[in-house]
Amino acid sequence: MWAYAAVSPRTWRPASSTASVTHDSGTVFSFSAGWPSFRSLRSAANSAWWTGR
Repeated sequence: MWAYAAVSPRTWRPASSTASVTHDSGTVFSFSAGWPSFRSLRSAANSAWWTGR
């Protein structure tokens, strides 16, 4: 299930802020301004979502 990506500590490592993850006809990730390596996190999250689907 896609929720796996949202709760996996290996995929999500919050810095000084929080992140919101939503799912609507695909995969949409919304990150707060404090997250490092936005593209890396997004790529990993998408991979985890498709793998865990």
